[in-house]
Formats: sequence, structure tokens, C-alpha cells
Amino acid sequence: MDQRTGAARIIDGKSVAAAVIEKVKAARDRLLTELSVEPGLAVVLVGTDPASAVYVKNKSRTAEECGFHSEQHSLAAGTTEDALLALVAKLNSDAAIHGILVQLPLPKHIDETKVLLAIDPDKDVDGFHPVNVGRLASGARDKALVPCTPAGSIILMKRALGNDLSGREAVVVGRSNIVGSRWRSFSSPKIARSRSATAARAICPRFVAAAIFWSPRSAGPRW
Repeated sequence: MDQRTGAARIIDGKSVAAAVIEKVKAARDRLLTELSVEPGLAVVLVGTDPASAVYVKNKSRTAEECGFHSEQHSLAAGTTEDALLALVAKLNSDAAIHGILVQLPLPKHIDETKVLLAIDPDKDVDGFHPVNVGRLASGARDKALVPCTPAGSIILMKRALGNDLSGREAVVVGRSNIVGSRWRSFSSPKIARSRSATAARAICPRFVAAAIFWSPRSAGPRW
């Protein structure tokens, strides 16, 4: 939000993303040149949920664009929990794979918590494992795998507001475990429910607002 006019400021996310991808490419080249390590990412999709399929396709495509070794494991919706856990165990022990993403949500007959706990914390790219949550919450960010959505939002805000965000008030609209709750590990924002009548009042006085929605027009003119 512009502090002088009170008007919302639109950030060019595409240009920021392009810059991040170039930095990742450069880091990949250094790893390969200096350590002979080619970063490897494995993405696991169970079922045919359209939104999940798009996410997985984009993740795999971006990994390939960055020069990573990329694997996509697409499993049938009827895949058993034991079969999925066996695949996770195999990926954990695969030296060519440095990061594992299991796309959520999983079919109802599979225990998501059990699957997420089965991922090696050092390969837990989503940062959902309690070890990574604990590292992040305790301030050990250099040892934690940071959830990409809150981290990406911080990058966007720093691009718009400068690197020093101290003293800024923040409101996060959306309290899901995947996104909203993860913000508490970065700072102490106010978390507002996306369908709350008070969300607009919470946002208006603040300088920084992050809204995570899965459907268009969730944020109305009153915001």
C-alpha cells in the first residue's frame, strides 16, 4: 500500500519470478562446476485433480528450465498408502534426488501426515516436516527448507518496500496450514480468515497485506 495515497500497489510478480529463476540457474551452474552436483527434484502426484496436475506440471517445467534433474511420478488415484510410502522411501535413498515434493491434497484413503513425515527432512522442499517447521520457528533458517509461498511473498514485498521490513504491520488473509500459518515463522502478522467480514477492516490500516486465494474475485472492492 502506498503510504502517501493509501492506494494499493500492484507488484510485477512475473519480472520478479524471472529474476529469481536466473539466480537459481546461476547457482545450479556453480554447483555443477565446483562440486559436480546436478540438483535433482522429484514431484509426486497421486490422482487426476486438475489443479494439482497444473501445479505439478509447472513445478517440473520450472525445474527443467533451471537445469535440474527433474522427475515426475504420476500415480493412479487408487494407489495404496503403502505404495506411496514405498516410493517416498525410494526417493529418500536416491542420491540423484535432493528435493521431494508430494502434491497435496492426497486421496482421502491416504494419511497425508504419515506421508509428509516419511519424507527426509533434508529433502522436504515444501518445508512441511516438523523438523523444518521447528528449525524455521526457532530462527535456524540457514538449516531449514523454507516454504516457497511465504518466502516468495517476502521477496515480492522487499522488491516493493525495500529490504528492511522492520516496523511494518502485516495482515495475511488465509489461515491454511499450507500458507497462512507458515507466515508466523517469518514474523508476527495478523492472520485473517479469507471469508471473515473483518478482513477488510484488518487490511485497510496496514501497509503490507498478503492474500492467498484459490478462487477469483475473493478480494472485493472494500479491500
